Amino acid sequence: TMEPLQPAYIILLLLSILLLHAISIEAFKQNQADGPAGLISAVLNGTAPVSVQICPLLAPRKLSPCNATGNWTYSRYPTSVVYPFIENAMGNVTVTSSYKGDPWVHASGTVRVGKRDYPQSCSGGVVPAAGDYDITINFQCTSGVITHSGSFNEDCSVITMDDEGVYTRVQNSKERESEQQATNVQVDPSCFVARLQYIGVQEPSPAPPLHPGWVRSTVGFHLINTTYNRNPLLLVKVDVNYDPTYQLVRLGSSLISLQGLPFCLGGVTILNFSLPTPSAQPIVLHGANGGPAGATAFTPWVCSLTGLQSCDLTTGTPRYNHESIDPIASSDAGLDGRSSNSQLPIWSVEATANSGVWFGFEYSGIWRLDVYGSNSTAQQQTRFYLALPTLLFTMEQGETIKLPLVAIGAWDKQGSNASVGGDWANAVRLAISKYFTPTIKGQRPLPLAVFQGLGGLPTYQTEDQLYKTVEKVGSSGLNVEAFIFDAGVYFPDGDPNGDWWTFQGDYMPVPARFPKYGFMTLQRNITQTQGISDYGIWITPQAQRGTNALDNNPDLYLAPQNPTLSRCCSDSFLLNLALPEAQDLFYSQFMEFVNKFNCSRIWFDYNTASRKTHWNYWESSDRQGLLELGFYNGLYAVFDRMLAEHPDVWIEGCASGGRMMDLGSLGRTHSFWINDDSSSDDGNRAKRIHANYFLPTHYLQNAFFADPSIMFSPPSGGTVSIDNPDRLLTYFNGVLQFGQGVSYFDDVSLEAAANYTKVYKQIRHFFDPQTSNFRELFVTPQPPNQPERPLNIPSGWVFENPALGQGIMYVMRQSECNNTVVSVPLVGSPTFSLLIGAPNVSYKVNTASRALDVTFPEANRAVLFQFAF
Repeated sequence: TMEPLQPAYIILLLLSILLLHAISIEAFKQNQADGPAGLISAVLNGTAPVSVQICPLLAPRKLSPCNATGNWTYSRYPTSVVYPFIENAMGNVTVTSSYKGDPWVHASGTVRVGKRDYPQSCSGGVVPAAGDYDITINFQCTSGVITHSGSFNEDCSVITMDDEGVYTRVQNSKERESEQQATNVQVDPSCFVARLQYIGVQEPSPAPPLHPGWVRSTVGFHLINTTYNRNPLLLVKVDVNYDPTYQLVRLGSSLISLQGLPFCLGGVTILNFSLPTPSAQPIVLHGANGGPAGATAFTPWVCSLTGLQSCDLTTGTPRYNHESIDPIASSDAGLDGRSSNSQLPIWSVEATANSGVWFGFEYSGIWRLDVYGSNSTAQQQTRFYLALPTLLFTMEQGETIKLPLVAIGAWDKQGSNASVGGDWANAVRLAISKYFTPTIKGQRPLPLAVFQGLGGLPTYQTEDQLYKTVEKVGSSGLNVEAFIFDAGVYFPDGDPNGDWWTFQGDYMPVPARFPKYGFMTLQRNITQTQGISDYGIWITPQAQRGTNALDNNPDLYLAPQNPTLSRCCSDSFLLNLALPEAQDLFYSQFMEFVNKFNCSRIWFDYNTASRKTHWNYWESSDRQGLLELGFYNGLYAVFDRMLAEHPDVWIEGCASGGRMMDLGSLGRTHSFWINDDSSSDDGNRAKRIHANYFLPTHYLQNAFFADPSIMFSPPSGGTVSIDNPDRLLTYFNGVLQFGQGVSYFDDVSLEAAANYTKVYKQIRHFFDPQTSNFRELFVTPQPPNQPERPLNIPSGWVFENPALGQGIMYVMRQSECNNTVVSVPLVGSPTFSLLIGAPNVSYKVNTASRALDVTFPEANRAVLFQFAF
């Protein structure tokens, strides 16, 4: 724990800190933006940038959350029969019957939550899904005791038994009120924000800063509540990391229990900050949808934070009352346990016409954002709270809980970064590239041309088929730079019909899958004969029964408890990466890829909605959210170790597509599979353009297919053609990825695709967010929850390098666009040259309208320009 500093030293230190930051603070005042430098000054001067709430710690539970006590109508009989249930201590139930001829005498039973009973619980938390409250009743009949089980529905009014019988609760108003009190466990109204008392700052911090040349200070706060104890109960340590220009701050907090807590901690926020609300212009919040499949994935949206206007994008996470009023905007991750399943956890704010801040979670679990404002003249501030809503726990004496990092940065159209990263979108792309993206072989990554299949399909991963594919994508064909195997190379006994999820756990290629020449011969053919520099294999932290990983390490896995969510993933065992031993096991699998199979690339996937399938069941009610937090801390530890020891290995992320894209994941991966729905060029075009608003281009990865029909089986005619090769331009603003079926390309299609790949490599330097800005053409972000972008308007994007005075521009007449001429508004007097695209397309600069007019004889065609300005 951090010792309180001496008062005289604190005064001298604060004076030196204020002098050190005076220039930066004044600069931000001149720019009319309360940016990260203002936050630094406030924190070091004693304002806590985090908060916790004190919630009741309940005594050992006497009634289950559904409280079965009351009358229940059993519907299996022809006539209605009402049974009284009495639930007593620790969830034991007695059921009696006085009906003559009743074939059953209901003797006793139990009610449980998540198959477990707990000695104590915190009041509050996530409302369990249907089926989480289970009841078991022992029936006494002439032949003995028969046991049946059932599940309560969401509002605890119906029990469905496994013998097809149904109990329906008979309620009066008093019983209903009691039930509501028992089951409405989202947030206990008696939770209140704790007072954190500033105790001092250590600068420099004993630990090194997160980046070379940065400053790291450690600030301490005590939680004191005289209701429980006059002495400090909790130490909150906040590490403040900031760059010398004060443009970016990264905060990391730890909770250290000085005594055993007689209460629970909830409502945990890892960043609170405020911005002055100008009277002339509203503050504007920019965000984006999350990454599930569909054409609206990553769609950017805009929300004007004026007055009491509400932009509610939440999907069920608990809302703690950080203030006494309702928020004007809210957003969350969803409830499946992955960070971008609902919304992308990165935002940007236009605080004035020319400046603002951006911020985001460095956490891959469940989060929530609440924004508060007021119309009153006395409170002209817009307040932001970044919270971890699933955390609700008590602590033992001496225990430390490390909370996730969070980042906040500044942008300014007239500042030092005005030429690159000087707006609300490009500032985020620049900062992610500069401060978060790991280097590869000492260089910052650019998007690559790769081959990577989809779905682990056995028909495309036979030994003969793989050799044909390697020949087509290698130096004699497409000349890609990486070859990535999907799931399936680990099928035991070479099972040609095996499902990739059935054998999760043992991910190494097995000899039976490569009976002719062996896997390493294929690997040498990839990297040596065909000159493909990198190749990789797929892995996930899940396992199934019968695999060596699970059978040899059963104590390191959590058993699934909700196997009905999906066929492939919810029935998997999950590595409990909160355990150091589980981290070592997962890292050893990474190392086997690298050392035994010479992998220079690892495709990490995470297909489980773990909050629903595992953590809800295995977390005790007085330790909610900690398995989730421990899992991601452990996962980051594995990635960090991998990147430190093998900086030449490319890590590709995935989570059923782009469901786990946050600063924590992006800071440990070089690219990310953004969606599993790759059959539509229109959908992929929308997703890639949307994602470029916030994410550097090299992260965006999904596959091109010559024809959707070959995604799951080879073409019936033996070959496949790319109807319009300019379709490949849709995949230029990200990783140029070819999916399965390439081995069936006819010669004309292969030559055309190779030509597009060559051009892609020539122009991809424009995708570097540290030298170029991105801009979408023809449309601007709209308020949330808009439908898919229409296909009756043009589509396009621009990347321009101000230092070179050059850029590239993609223009497309989409499939339902009737106008043959697409007009692109111009600024200045740029000159254009056509690089590649659809045939018979003409263009000219229209001096009268200050636009570039591009004429497309056909719809659904595209071109790529290079320009100078």
